[in-house]
Amino acid sequence: MTLRLEPLDKKSHDRKSFDCGLERVNEFLWREARNQMDKKINRTWVLVDDEPPMCCRLRLWVISP
Repeated sequence: MTLRLEPLDKKSHDRKSFDCGLERVNEFLWREARNQMDKKINRTWVLVDDEPPMCCRLRLWVISP
């Protein structure tokens, strides 16, 4: 398993498979994170695994000013 930290990308990260057990965090990732990145409100990073399936499976980081 090779892990890599990447900025959230709706084309390459399967956000719907992410489930941390906290509904508000899940909803944020599914619906708001990318929009807020586009508006420069935050930067959202995900830790991804190189092994299939590539997904946001371990951690989510959000950085805002």
